[in-house]
Amino acid sequence: MARPRQAATLGWRLVLPLALVVLWVGLSQVLTSPSAKMMLPPPEAVGGAAAQLALTVHPLFGMPPLLVHAAHSLERLALGYLAAIAVAVPLGIAIGYFRGADTYVNFLVQAMRPISPVAWIPLALAWFGVGITTVVFIVFYGAFFPIVANTIAGVRGTSRTYVRAAVASGCGQLRILRRIILPAALPTILTGMRVGLGVGWMSIVAAELVGTQSGLGYLISEARFHLDIESVVVGMLAIGVLGVLSDRGMRWLQTVLVPWQPRA
Repeated sequence: MARPRQAATLGWRLVLPLALVVLWVGLSQVLTSPSAKMMLPPPEAVGGAAAQLALTVHPLFGMPPLLVHAAHSLERLALGYLAAIAVAVPLGIAIGYFRGADTYVNFLVQAMRPISPVAWIPLALAWFGVGITTVVFIVFYGAFFPIVANTIAGVRGTSRTYVRAAVASGCGQLRILRRIILPAALPTILTGMRVGLGVGWMSIVAAELVGTQSGLGYLISEARFHLDIESVVVGMLAIGVLGVLSDRGMRWLQTVLVPWQPRA
């Protein structure tokens, strides 16, 4: 009974992507002028560009260009994202639990939160120059705020009844944090990490457009400069696929760490 239901669910999930592909094919048959093909390349042209980028070995890289650019983007994303987790989670716990941190630190966090990561790119280039450090910094900044905000919300959303009961039982602050606050806040923290991962992907593409000479963002920028719209689409599709896979990984982590929570 479960397998037919899973097959039906998978079928419905494929309806919209297949409809978009059919629409794309139909438009490519109708819009046949050179300018139209430049704005919306036909699927076979995008497929040819994908094959060239994914299967042809670049003489400089020694590997297919698409794999090289994707690997560089993933490396920078991992560095910036893990750094954001390492800073945002402890800081969010401190702001959410300790009144002093809320008073003196939270205002600065909330003041910087609305500033787009893209706005920091000129300063990052001035500080770090063109290279991996600039991209990692932009990813860190973009992923940091969803994680810290959700951590604060998770800590503050913990039932005060449990905390008062622990205090009455003679538990110290560290024990309360470890045994009550963190388990209760973990689902919200993981949600913030998942959102931060998505923002990290958006941030890394923007940073690689101007801040480095490799990566999927750089691939898209170079293709646009040469009017290679097919390669632009390939780069966008690669980012979409990697983004879906990384989000699936975060969903799996949520099911492992907080299996009692419903899937989102």
